[in-house]
Parts: sequence; structure tokens; C-alpha cells
Amino acid sequence: MSRIFTIVASLLAVLAGASVPVSAGAVTEFPITGATISVTEGLDGNLWATNYKFGQIMRISPTGVASYFNVAGAGSLYDIVTAPDGNMWFTDIISHQIGKITPADRKSVV
Repeated sequence: MSRIFTIVASLLAVLAGASVPVSAGAVTEFPITGATISVTEGLDGNLWATNYKFGQIMRISPTGVASYFNVAGAGSLYDIVTAPDGNMWFTDIISHQIGKITPADRKSVV
């Protein structure tokens, strides 16, 4: 697991109330476009994030490669979580809808 995934996983664990030891190390930053609001680690090993500004879901690989998936009819995507089946569920705060994106075929439903 790359250091950025370790850092994000540790942050998510701390936010969930777990005690996580902090170790020294380098942080790698990767450029992305838009306004990211929420990030989740997918069961596929990628980070998935909402892009509030452009109504997109982003998939960020462990090497920092970002892929963007447009969500038809999206207003402003906000939260994203990983379900036990590996799909990601997200919210659209403008249209008051919930959507799902599948990692396998990257099809989104709102």
C-alpha cells in the first residue's frame, strides 16, 4: 500500500474513533482538478472522491493516476462511501439524490 493510502486510511480510522500510531514519512501529493469534498478507499485499492465543482466521481490509483467519471444530471456531488459489495454510493446535495458507481464498469446511477 502506498504512503498516501496509508495516510488516508489512518485519517479515516481516526475519524471513526480508532487510535492510530503516527509514523514519520514522506507525503506524496498528486494534482487533481475541481473541488474534492469527500474521499473513500474502495475495495479495489483505489481512492474514490466526489468532485463538487464538476459533478464527477474521481478514481485515484495508488500511483496517483486520476480518472474522472461524469455523473449525468448531477448538481453538486458531496459525500461518497464504499459499500461492502465494493460499489461506491454518493450524494448530490443540489438534486437531493443518492447515486451509485460501480468500480468494474464505472457506470453511475442517480
